[in-house]
Amino acid sequence: MAGLEKSHEKPIQEAKFSRKSDPLLDRFFRRFVATVKRELVIKERILLNMLKKRYSVTLSESIIKPDFLYSKNGSATFECRELISQDTIGSKEIVVFRAVFGPKEAHSKHRHTKCDEIVHCIAGRGVEGVETEQGVYKEYVYVPGTTMYLPKGTGHYTRNPDNFDNLLLIGIFPGVPDMDKKTTGYESCGDITEEEKVLQ
Repeated sequence: MAGLEKSHEKPIQEAKFSRKSDPLLDRFFRRFVATVKRELVIKERILLNMLKKRYSVTLSESIIKPDFLYSKNGSATFECRELISQDTIGSKEIVVFRAVFGPKEAHSKHRHTKCDEIVHCIAGRGVEGVETEQGVYKEYVYVPGTTMYLPKGTGHYTRNPDNFDNLLLIGIFPGVPDMDKKTTGYESCGDITEEEKVLQ
């Protein structure tokens, strides 16, 4: 009987699916996979940092947050990396970052409502616009050796007016574990206007 029952069963066929290639869907999927991989790498670094006490970070161990990476035609024009932070080395009370602005690149007007910001120029020539009264910005020049202090809640922007050279800055956010926008209380204050670009 058992053999007879088996002979009446329909054979299981493997389901076959066919789909035309959709470039938009393919690009979305590739970006999604890349984002997941990047997040896994960051989580792995955090776990490793929790397991061992560290005192130094190399540039390759730093973390670039997607919010702080701009590109044009496939080349990075602005990047801001966490060198010292909770994610890179386990620091909970201070963030040290490295920012590189390509020629003519800028980071628009914003403020941090949860921490101060200190920025030091390492190389290149740049401009820091600082809100001196509500809605009014004054520009200051960055040259190697210049340090700017931006108190909590102060509106500011950074730009590189040079046509050829990069602007390299090192900065500090005291009292916070990372430079995520939510952590620092990042608030956008709009685009830089041409009238505000006094220094060339």
